[in-house]
Amino acid sequence: MEQKSNNKNKAIGGRPPLDKMEKRTEILSFKCTVLERHIINGKAMTAGVTLGEYIRNTGTVA
Repeated sequence: MEQKSNNKNKAIGGRPPLDKMEKRTEILSFKCTVLERHIINGKAMTAGVTLGEYIRNTGTVA
C-alpha cells in the first residue's frame, strides 16, 4: 500500500523561534589574567550561575 506524505497533518515540534533581540548572536571575547579569571569564576559560583550568565548579567540594566 502506498502512503502519501501530507504536510498539513505533520506535527510541528520544537520551541518557537526567538525574537531578533532575544537571540544571542554576538560574540564577546576578552583577555584577563589567571587571577582575574579565578575571581570572576568565584563570583559566578557564589551567585549560583554559569560564567556566561554571570558576565551577561553584569551588562544588564537593573
